[in-house]
Formats: sequence, structure tokens, C-alpha cells
Amino acid sequence: MKKIKILLILLMFPIFVNAKEVEKIDYEVTNVFINSSIDFVGSMHVEEAVVVKGSLNKFTREIDYRDVSLPEYKKGKINFSKSSIYNAKAVSLKKASSFKIKEKDIDFSLLEKANEDYKEKKIAKKGDSKIYTKKSNDNGVVVSVYNPNEEGYIVYYFEYYIDQVVVLHEDVAELYYKFIPDNFDDIKNMKLQLVAPGDSSADEFKYYAHGSLLGKVSPISERKDKKGNYLYRGLLANIDNVKKGNGVSIRMTFNKDLVSMGQKLLNKSGEKALEKIIKVEEHKNKKSNNQRKINKIFNMMMNICSVLFMIGTIILSIMFLRKRKDISNIIILAYSILGLILLLLDVIFVKNNLIIYILLGIIIIFVIFMSILKKTIEKNT
Repeated sequence: MKKIKILLILLMFPIFVNAKEVEKIDYEVTNVFINSSIDFVGSMHVEEAVVVKGSLNKFTREIDYRDVSLPEYKKGKINFSKSSIYNAKAVSLKKASSFKIKEKDIDFSLLEKANEDYKEKKIAKKGDSKIYTKKSNDNGVVVSVYNPNEEGYIVYYFEYYIDQVVVLHEDVAELYYKFIPDNFDDIKNMKLQLVAPGDSSADEFKYYAHGSLLGKVSPISERKDKKGNYLYRGLLANIDNVKKGNGVSIRMTFNKDLVSMGQKLLNKSGEKALEKIIKVEEHKNKKSNNQRKINKIFNMMMNICSVLFMIGTIILSIMFLRKRKDISNIIILAYSILGLILLLLDVIFVKNNLIIYILLGIIIIFVIFMSILKKTIEKNT
């Protein structure tokens, strides 16, 4: 009878067996590979591989199809910089999974290696393995893939559709979509391919990328017309150092006849838009180029200041040894603070690791050396 009572108690409190929970969460996103294609009705199919190095229990990806903060539009009076006309109709998640890899395997072919399809669960917890959860929000869905990783590289794979994302203008069709949202983790390198359902002439085909200032975007051209002019199918983007809070958007115009099947479904501006889009993008490009120049000048100034600081350290050390008491602790402290300010500016804006390590080492050695030397001199005098 006693055994039966114990058995009943155990049944009332079931034991759940899960994968081992990762205690220390410490990871970085090293790469993101995206292959996206627009279909004949103006929707977009996206395959995405996010390469993560480190330890974590799950990876969460917010997939947006709209931005509810964008102002409403009126047909014929479109703001081609920010407008809700660029909001798609829905997002449909097709697949979510993950798999572990070695560093040597990191390339675009990872998009072809996601063989497993995880099951969706309404509720999950740390330590759960090979499942995902999906929650809707105002802008799209939030997908969390559970598969604990303690070390090395793991790929989180997402496949989804952004429904009716293309906008129809009187002269061209346009896709303007934020592939990487602002709240995404820092990304060391991102590679993206975007293709239309057919070819466009050079007059219709224009492309732009927004986000990181470090990158290159190139057109995809596989054929020529009868006159020998290139026809364009899409683009390839290779972007470095994408920082959190600075998402990546791609804008591309192409032949509107390629999405004629979506005529009744897609948002329409009622305007000839190409020249207006080019004007908006030229203004943005000018601002970006100016920012690049400022960054370059600042980088050069920081490098010069760093070198001068190191020279100053040597000079100050020689003066201290020769004049001894003429240089007080206040000067040493002020000079050390100057070095710390340079270091802080270098870390925030320049991110030149070599200079950071040199400066930090010099500051520490200098302060310790001066303190010991001064005490020694004071004892001997």
C-alpha cells in the first residue's frame, strides 16, 4: 500500500528530461547569409543562415513584414523616403532549425545544408532542444529556436515568405525591405543575394543599401539584349560590421511587368517614381559619403594623437628622471587621464585594436613606473 502511495505522488509530479542547459550565455554573430527571391505576384521567398559562435540556449529572430510607425500614404502623394506603402501584407514562416558546423564550413552553401525541420511549440524553456516558438507582434513574428550550444559554431536557419512586399509604380516596380532589423545582434559579415523573377534594363534597374557604411553591393547580370546592353536580374551585397541599432535595408527597382500577376494585390503609388527615388537616394548617399570622410579623418587624428601620446610618455619619463621633484603627482595624474580619454575615444569611434592594446599597456606601465620611482626617490632624499 505504501509503494502505491509513493507511485501516485510521483505521477502527480512528472519529471521532464531536457537537453543540458547552458549556464554561461556568451556568443557573437559572425556571419549572416541570405538568399531572397521575388516571385511573379510580388512576394519574396527568403532563406537565411545565421552563424553564431559561443554558448547559448536559444537564438531569437524577429522577422518583420511592416513598420507600424511609418506614416500613412495617399495615392499620388508618396513620401519615397518613409511611407507605409512599403509595408507588406503578411509574413509566413516555413521552416526553422539549427545545426552545428566547423569554422572552415562557413560560406553561402550553408543555406543548402538545413535538412532538419524543427517542430513548433507554444511554450519552451531553457534546455529544450530542436524545437521553436513563434509569437506575433505589431510588425511581424518573433521566432526563437531552441538547441543549446556550449562552444564552437552553430547555424540557425530560417525560411519564410514576405507576402506582397513589392510596390507598383507607374514606371517601375520596387522592393524596399529591411532584411536586418535594428534590434538584431552585431554582425561581423553579412552576404545577401536578391533576385527578381526576370531581367530588367539598366534604365529600370536601380539598387541601394542602407545600414553599415562598410560594404559593397554589385548587380547580377546574366544576359544582354539584342543591342548588346546588359540586362539585370538582381544584386549581391557584402556588408561588414553591422551594428545593433543600425539595421540593413535594401532598395531595388525593376521592370514592373515582371510582377504583373500581383496587379490586384500589391500597393500602388499612382506615380512615376523612379526619378524621385533616385533623388532621395542621391541625397542619402551624399550624407553617407560625408560621414565616411568624417570617420576617416577622425581615425587618422586618433592615430596621430596615439603616437604623440606614446612619445609624450617617453619624454615625460626622461624629464622625471632628470628633474625629479619638478614633476608632481598632479602632472602624472593629468597625463594618465589624457591617455584614458584617448583610449575611450579609440574604443568607441575608431576601434583600432592594436592602438588600444598599446595605449592601455603604456598607461598602466607608466603610472606604475612613476609611482614606484617617485617613492624610491623620496626615500633616498
